[in-house]
Amino acid sequence: MSVEAQDPLPIARTSPHFQFADANLIIRTADKVEFHVHKSIMSFASRVFRDMISLGDLSSAPSLPMRVVDVVEESESMEALLRYIYPFRRPTFMDLEPIILLLEMADKYDIAIITSSLEDFLLLSPLAQPDPIRTYALAKKFGLRYLEQVMEPVILKRPWEILSTNQCSSEMAAITIHDLQRLEFYRSTRHKKAVSIIRNEDALYEPDCECQQRAVRENYTVLSYPPCVAWTSFVDLCSQRLLKDPTFDITSASLRDEAAAIRRSECREAGVNLTGHYAAGIEEAGRLIKLLPWTFAAQYQAVSDSASLKNKLWRSRARFEYDISN
Repeated sequence: MSVEAQDPLPIARTSPHFQFADANLIIRTADKVEFHVHKSIMSFASRVFRDMISLGDLSSAPSLPMRVVDVVEESESMEALLRYIYPFRRPTFMDLEPIILLLEMADKYDIAIITSSLEDFLLLSPLAQPDPIRTYALAKKFGLRYLEQVMEPVILKRPWEILSTNQCSSEMAAITIHDLQRLEFYRSTRHKKAVSIIRNEDALYEPDCECQQRAVRENYTVLSYPPCVAWTSFVDLCSQRLLKDPTFDITSASLRDEAAAIRRSECREAGVNLTGHYAAGIEEAGRLIKLLPWTFAAQYQAVSDSASLKNKLWRSRARFEYDISN
């Protein structure tokens, strides 16, 4: 009977950076790298490690020189984690993946200093900007409240793509239907306020043009001149553009030309009105729109509270009617 030779167990090697002479704890990773660290420091940094060390001390023989804790993480990730706990230079990140891995480890081992440090990094790093939806999902998943608040306007400034994103990363599940409702409320509220600003600007100055005179002749009850048809067309185009792109600049000359072209057959002075008579109003509207906030938390909360109250009253009434009928 032949005996098959078994592969020898890999020999553990020691991390070149974490091999303190006075260490009393070894963290051994999945790829057999040992980190010689201190129980006191690891217990102070992580409640989970504190519990693991305490249980190990109770079960291990007193003759063993050092407690060994085996973890499922690879050595590269463990070293990055330890660099946040010990006074070493922190890791350099080129993309989101290692940050996500560290956030997961910080959550697993309950190391708040890593979570808060990574949030600070993402708040200042350009890595968060190219993929704001995923960054927002990370903020939701790991409870990064400041990052969540910062990323909401970034998302709202883009075309409404959060529902059509093809991303299937695990953190995307952290974005709930309530988050989508809130973002949609912010988006629609700002759009309504922006369009309202544009509409109200037509009162600054009314030209006495061909289409206005015709409107007065056809309707003798009109007490004042209606806006030029070119202005109406301009407002409609602004509404459409801002719905697609909330950062659209309504003072664009091309937008005035497009609005004038649509109504030139009804008013030969359409172009003149938009570039002359209404110019100041358009510039002022553009300035006011840029000053609008991107989020409306208080208004959303009021609407949510009102809807919640209505639902409670409806359910209470339904139960009352059911009890009466039975």
